[in-house]
Amino acid sequence: MITIENKYECFVALWRKLERTRQLFGMQYRRFCIRRVMHS
Repeated sequence: MITIENKYECFVALWRKLERTRQLFGMQYRRFCIRRVMHS
């Protein structure tokens, strides 16, 4: 679990995790929903 703070480093880490998730969903032909990822 990532603790999100209002820092540049935290947002970069979050973006990398989201981008990796988006790529994995793309390989599985699944839709990427940012709300669902953020909720989990």
